[in-house]
Amino acid sequence: RALSGGPFFLLVHYFDPHWDYDPPAPFSTRFTGAYSGSLTGRYASFSEYAPPGKELAATDRQHLEDLYDGEIAYTDFQIGRFLEGLSREGEATRSVVVVLSDHGEEFKEHGVLGHGRNLYDEVTRIPLLVADLRTSGPARRVAQQVRSIDVFPTLCALAGVPPPRGIQGESLMGLLSGAAGTSRSAISETIRFDAYRKSYRSDGAKLIVALESNARELYDLNEDPSERVNLWGRRAEQALSMEQALFEQTEVLDGGWNLRWASD
Repeated sequence: RALSGGPFFLLVHYFDPHWDYDPPAPFSTRFTGAYSGSLTGRYASFSEYAPPGKELAATDRQHLEDLYDGEIAYTDFQIGRFLEGLSREGEATRSVVVVLSDHGEEFKEHGVLGHGRNLYDEVTRIPLLVADLRTSGPARRVAQQVRSIDVFPTLCALAGVPPPRGIQGESLMGLLSGAAGTSRSAISETIRFDAYRKSYRSDGAKLIVALESNARELYDLNEDPSERVNLWGRRAEQALSMEQALFEQTEVLDGGWNLRWASD
């Protein structure tokens, strides 16, 4: 309905890029090639291959990836419809649109299908687009690493209201305006199935700590973006420094680490 010029906040949650990988036509065949296997995009057809240690044929994996790409294309189409509606209602020129994801998806890059168990970049490196439709200007790609916790204070700044005291995120307004800035260290966490893991991503390096097994992984993301070569045993000083930084921003609770919330 018409918003009558008043302030508004709208959250639209598109769940489609998710299993089941079952996009509607014509997106269901946009990326798929010839496939004669037994897997469909329905989770029930491939669930047995989801856990670690379950091998999946390359053709089956590619088919699932193609269907997932169809889900993404379908969602992109729906976001386009939303933007058209925003313009049709006369609200576009006073709106800011932010598009982001909560996680990515694994297709056996590190032995698992889906998401929730691991913290490799295919899961944690997500898209973030900010479009201030109230202004005009060229698009800008920000190279610096930012975090999902930075979205809320950024929205507050764009709306002209102060963020609540004590939050951990920082506004991205400087980077969005083209000002120089540094990458921000990012912490991720997962607790699912038999996995309890945390990661610390900073300055082109990634530390992953598996609390359920006390295992550590360290990756040089500049030289090894696919996170294949674990440098934990070869870069002990760097690894221990990153683990200390992770520890300083977390606290021990019931045998595990939880984020330490900033105080007022």
